[in-house]
Amino acid sequence: MRPVFPAPAGAPAHLLFRLPLPPNIANPGRSVGGNWKASHFAKKKYMANAGATIAQQLGNIPTLFKADLRATFHVRTPFDQDNLMRLLKWPLDTLTMVGLVRDDREAYCRIIELPTQVAIGRIRRRKTESYQDYLVRRHKRDGKLGVWIQIWERTR
Repeated sequence: MRPVFPAPAGAPAHLLFRLPLPPNIANPGRSVGGNWKASHFAKKKYMANAGATIAQQLGNIPTLFKADLRATFHVRTPFDQDNLMRLLKWPLDTLTMVGLVRDDREAYCRIIELPTQVAIGRIRRRKTESYQDYLVRRHKRDGKLGVWIQIWERTR
């Protein structure tokens, strides 16, 4: 389900793409192993995967000198706003790595509004359901999880 973003008044054409949902770095003990080395390798793996996703969705990756962006997270259960901002760190680093934005500092890449979220919900195994059927349903749901990013060149 693609989110509907109204374009800001006077903004040029924008890019809209979906990235995988990063691990919750606000809780490093549960998500990536709890030490710096595990976190570093998880970040490298995420950035490689997300970079390939951007290349696949956009094809020719343009370079935006100064950009504005907004993000919508499709998550299992809602996060606090501060955790949503932390979840945006790795996708922003990926945008810089692939060359879509020059730098992720505010002078070059500005987040124009707080990230929004759409809670898809958890899937629990039904009593009469086989484990294989449960995994199929869960896999379909997990395919909808991710970060939708809308980005456009800043005119001023």
